[in-house]
Amino acid sequence: MITLYSSLGCLHCTKVIETLDHEIGEDFIVRYISKPENRKEVEKGGKLQVPYLVDEEADTSLYEADDIVAYLKKQYKSSS
Repeated sequence: MITLYSSLGCLHCTKVIETLDHEIGEDFIVRYISKPENRKEVEKGGKLQVPYLVDEEADTSLYEADDIVAYLKKQYKSSS
């Protein structure tokens, strides 16, 4: 399962969500860091920064929208 940690109004997060929605086609969950439990999960990666992607199946976590998009395109090969 892919989990994307985000915040409302985050343009970098929107870029990742659009990639997941329109190019990748994998199921994913968006969790907002306005909830303390989600904020704690993001901090486990070493920073309090969004977007933060956790791909449980590949045991991978990433910050930075461009790095996340590149990872998703490589890992899940665009179906379009």
